[in-house]
Amino acid sequence: MKYLLNALEQKVKTDARWRDHFNPEQVGLIGHSLGGYTVLTLGGAQLNFKQINQECGIPEPNISSFNISKVLQCRFSSSDASNVDLSDPRVKAILAINPLGGSTLLGKEGMQNIRIPTAIFASGDDLFTPAVPEQFFPFVWLTTPQKYLVTFPKGTHFSFLERSDRGVLVVPETILGEKPEFTHPYAKAFSLAFFQTYLNNHPEFATYLNNTYIQAIAPSQFPASLTSNFSEDQLRQSLESSP
Repeated sequence: MKYLLNALEQKVKTDARWRDHFNPEQVGLIGHSLGGYTVLTLGGAQLNFKQINQECGIPEPNISSFNISKVLQCRFSSSDASNVDLSDPRVKAILAINPLGGSTLLGKEGMQNIRIPTAIFASGDDLFTPAVPEQFFPFVWLTTPQKYLVTFPKGTHFSFLERSDRGVLVVPETILGEKPEFTHPYAKAFSLAFFQTYLNNHPEFATYLNNTYIQAIAPSQFPASLTSNFSEDQLRQSLESSP
């Protein structure tokens, strides 16, 4: 990604057509799944190898809480790297959709290094990057005041991806979830308001970054909610009181 930004920056310097349409010093990023982890690190989140080694030494307690993404994250546990900084100062706002990495690769200390506006999408039926360890806790660990968590109770890991019949594996509809016509309007509406507010300096768009608006545009097939201010203590209390 840094290579791409460098290439675009060079284009702006040498081609006036690019200069009129792209500011390489004011970049917003959207990433899904592993791409979500990528934008978190480019936005400032730091790899925490102490956390990785600690978490990867603990077996999953039972099949109902098994975190498939942790298997991938724990492949980093044998790395000797330390103090790795993957952030890029050109990145000014990020949207991570169903990201992995928060529970293990980054942890609380890693997420607290993010200093820019950050939004996270979480899906209640995500079997690959479960919402609680990979999005809910990473969200409450954020210290940046401009943070948003958009939760989709009926969402899956594939809810915001384009459908294709060319894939190697056939994924059942029950795992794919709702069709894009129900899900993509959220991503488009929210990302427009989010990046106009924090990337293009149009604060009037911030009026759309609230739970009332998100619920107003929600179809019954795909409800959603937005929060920006609940704490780690509140999250833990909510989980303890859940059946």
